[in-house]
Formats: sequence, C-alpha cells, structure tokens
Amino acid sequence: MNSNSELQPTRGNRAFPIGSGGLRSLPFQFWSHWTLGYKLPFLFAFGLVVMLFVLLTIAMWQSPGPSVTWQHVQERETQELITHQFQSGPFALQTNADNAVVFEKLTGSDFAFQEWPVYAYFITVLVGLSFLLTVISCLSRFWFLLGCGFVIFFCTNLQLELLSVFGQTNQYAAISLIVVLVCTGLVFQYFFEAVGFGLRLLVYLIIVGGAFAALAFTAQIPNPVYFMAVSFIPATVIMGAFLAIFTGHELVTILILVVSRSAKGGNGFGHFLILSAIYLANLFAIYLSRLGWFTWEFSIHPILLLGISSILAVWGIMRQQDQMDGFMLPGPLAPLAILGATTIALSGATFFYTTANDAAIETITNMSLYAHIGFGLVFMLYIIANFAVFLKENRPVIQVLFKPKTMQFFTFRFAGTIAMLAFILYGAWIRPLYDTRGARDAAMGDYYVLTGDLQMAEGYYKKSDSYAFHNHHANFVLANIERLKQNPTKERLYYLNAAERRPTLQAYMNALNTLDQSPIYLYGYLKEIESAFPKSGVVNNALGLIYRKLNQPDSALYFFSQAEADGLTESTGRLNSLATAVTNNLALQADSISAQVENGAFGELANLYA
Repeated sequence: MNSNSELQPTRGNRAFPIGSGGLRSLPFQFWSHWTLGYKLPFLFAFGLVVMLFVLLTIAMWQSPGPSVTWQHVQERETQELITHQFQSGPFALQTNADNAVVFEKLTGSDFAFQEWPVYAYFITVLVGLSFLLTVISCLSRFWFLLGCGFVIFFCTNLQLELLSVFGQTNQYAAISLIVVLVCTGLVFQYFFEAVGFGLRLLVYLIIVGGAFAALAFTAQIPNPVYFMAVSFIPATVIMGAFLAIFTGHELVTILILVVSRSAKGGNGFGHFLILSAIYLANLFAIYLSRLGWFTWEFSIHPILLLGISSILAVWGIMRQQDQMDGFMLPGPLAPLAILGATTIALSGATFFYTTANDAAIETITNMSLYAHIGFGLVFMLYIIANFAVFLKENRPVIQVLFKPKTMQFFTFRFAGTIAMLAFILYGAWIRPLYDTRGARDAAMGDYYVLTGDLQMAEGYYKKSDSYAFHNHHANFVLANIERLKQNPTKERLYYLNAAERRPTLQAYMNALNTLDQSPIYLYGYLKEIESAFPKSGVVNNALGLIYRKLNQPDSALYFFSQAEADGLTESTGRLNSLATAVTNNLALQADSISAQVENGAFGELANLYA
C-alpha cells in the first residue's frame, strides 16, 4: 500500500498516513506527510499548547499578581522651618513655615477578582475537550465505549443542576449534555465511519460550544459561564495528574536520544548514567526542599516540567506507536490526544496562577513532581535492564526503546505507578482530594463575590479553608472581609494563615499593619520576615522606616539604599532617602539629586523641593 495514501478511520486496526520511511527516524516535522484533515488540527493544537506554555510561564513569574499586587502608601510629615528672621530693637522677630516631606511604604492590595481569565480558561477547556471527544469517536468499539464512560463521569461531576436550567434543579441538564455528546460519537461509530478527523473535530467544536452556550442562555443563575468554568476545576486537576503519569518518563527519553546521537567511541552507558543521575538528583532536591529539609534554588518548577514533558510526549508517543504492537491510539490520533489533554491541563494551570488559586497549584505541582521522580527513576532502571549492553556499544537504542527483551514496558508502568503512589501515601493521600475540593470552593467564593452575594462567598471561603487547610487564596480574601468589618485581630490571623502554606510578602506586610505600631515591636516582626525574604526591597524599605522612627538615620539610609537596588522599590527607596536627609538636616548636593529625580513621581519631587 502506498504510504502516502489516506485510509479513513474504521473500527479495528486503523492505518494512517505517516509518510514514507516510517517513524524509525522520526523526523522533527513528522506531520508533514499527513493529510490536511490531520495536519491542520495538529498544527492548531500544537500552536495553542505552545502559547499556553508561554502564558503559564508569564503567570508563574507574576504570581500572585494580578490578583494580589502592591499598593504604594504615602504619608506626609511637616517640619517647622524659619523662613525669615530680623532684629528690631530688643526683639528678635521671625516668620515660620511648614516644610512638608513624603515617606512611602508598600502594602499588599486587596484581592482583585479577575473575570477575563475565567472566560479564556473556559474556552480553551472546551477546545481541548472537543479534541479528546473527536479522538474517542475514532477509536475501536471497546475503547470508544470506555471513553464514553469517562465522558459520563465528567458530565455528572459538573454540578449542572445548580445552574437551574429553565428553573429546574435536577439532573436533566447533565443527562441532556451526556446524550448530546455520546450520541454524536455513536453516530460517527455506526453511520459515518468514513468521516475524516478534521470534519469530526469541526462537528464537535460546534456541538460542544452550542451545548454549553445553550446551558448558559437557559440558566437562571447570574453569570452561568463563570459557574460552569469553576465546575471544570476538578476535571482539570485530574487531567494534569493523568498527563504527569503518562509523560513522567519523557525527559529521561530525551537523555537516551542525546546519547544515541552522540559521537561514536564514547561510553554511552556512562554518559546516560551521569545525565540521568543529575536529572533525578535535582528532582529529589526539589522534593526535599518542599519538605523543608533545606533550600534548593537551582530547580525548574514541576508544573513547567509537566508542560515540557507533555510537549515532548507528542514525539515520544509516536515512537511508542511505531515500536509497540496493538497500540491503542494509532496514527495521528495519539499526538492529537496528547495535545488535547495538554490544552486542558496547561489552561487550568495558567488560570490557577492568574487567579492565585494556590490549592490547585500545589496539587498539580505535587502530582507532577511525584510522577517525574517515580516514573523517571523506574524508567532509568528499565533502560539499564534492557539496553545497558547496547548503550556501552553506542548503538541507537532510541530506535528499539519500546521493544524490550528483559523488563517489559508494562512492568515499567506498573512499578512507576507504585513509586508515585508511595510519594502520595507518604504525604497523606487524602490531601490532593481535599486541596482540589478547596480550590473549587475558593473559585466558587470568587463567583459569589462577583455576583454580589458576599455572605455566600464568605461561606465558600471558609469551606475552602477547611478542606485546603490555610490556603492563601481563601484566607487572604477572608482577611479583606474582616478588615471591612473592622476586626484587626481576625484580619491578622487570616493573613498569617494565608502565608503559612504559600508565604507571600503581601500577606506578611498586610498583617504588619494590624499590629501595634511601636517601632520596637515592628522591628522584631520585620526581622523574622527578613529571614524568609532576605533580599526583598519591600522589607528593606520597611526596616529603613523603622530605623528612622528610632532616630538612627545612618541605618535608615543604609536600608533605603538597599531598597533602591530592587526594581520594585527603587523609587520608594530614593524618595525615603531624600525625606530622611531633609528631616535630619543632612547636607546634600541638590543639583545632583535633581538630575536623578527630574522625571520622578510627585513624592520624589516634593522631597526634592523640601
């Protein structure tokens, strides 16, 4: 059969165009010989995944912003100065004026509830779901029915009865959604088997989008799209855990690829052992650091590892497919399924970082870390058991990586699962479930804040705190609520609870404002914060303000200069240095200072004039 011809999807063994030469060499652009029905959806999904990965990286760098940011609070002090003085007979007459200076400190903002990430998350999840439904519709009968079972499980856990569709609070909405999605697949299975992937995907995009749009238009609750997006959170976390399990070995596979393509004459086995040992030692260091044994700063975040390994799995699953008999997902279906699942997981992770939903972030982080350690370690043993001799002889092991003779691939999967479960059980197996529930309740609290039901929102935040104990999101908002109630004791407690599992300077500095403002008392508290954030410009600026109140201008100026070295507090440190110099009558060169703050903010200019 011509390798460039297309065989339409049919039940049983399916053949797909994969290009001449097969997959043994697996060129980088292995999709180049696919027909447009596969190539265009693949390129669209791959581009979407890459974009989500970039957005996830940006969201991680900005976190906990934009939900929690900084406020620059300025305070004015006046100093009485003699402007004119003259002698008239026995009397000395003088004219006084107030000289005003401005000091500035940073505090955490109130929690800002973002709506746009919710809609972006909702749309991308629907796109990923459409890809997965399309892949399921192309499977053989057994796997199709199993996939339908997962679709039913997914729909029944969306709590669509709370939408009050047509005023009904029953399961009719969920049942209707299940019927629409499953029956679409059955139609393709029994009546339109020859329909290509591209057309199937288009049909599913229309049906999935139309079904959820119909639910949104007929729901009786306010902002139903937001509510449905929140309902996707458990499924998103589960998808992230599934991807971690399926792709946890991919980075070790890349090490084999590097060794297999290295120059002849070296010790490929030794190179592999060194590279894999460095990789796994780094993962163990991250794990021990998260347990609090020591601080490890030379690491990549496990969620970024999940994104990288999921993208690499697009190539990895094609190698498995080429080398393993009876592979469940033949041809282009395998990478398309990976991309659909990755779209859901990465969109969820980006949404969680953008909305500072730390309970969900921690769950996905832990699942990714456990999977990469467990499956990575067992996969290294799998390679040693099967291909150590071939690596010593510098043979291209990558071409037979999934055709073992000693330790079967299923054994690797089984042992890797046991290793991952060992990490989960050691860290309390119920915690991921409770954290996922707490993440959903925190997002539901946001929903009720945006719809104006603050009493219901407070109840959900407290439920979130009871499940995902002391999560940052719920406790930070509860602290904001207690501030509105003018209850500083509870406000401080919630801020400190928020910083317990996920320490943030915003929570600590807001708690600082609820304390007795005695400089001596605040100094001890700030020194504790400094030990957790030793290079923070915010902390250095606050220490400078404390030393100024203690009448130690030299120390104050030192800490303000340290604050100037931080991009966040550069202008604040300069402003406070100027104010300290003015209030302590320090000799300054006004011209040189003017050149620095000529285009500065109002506070800096005010202090310059002072």
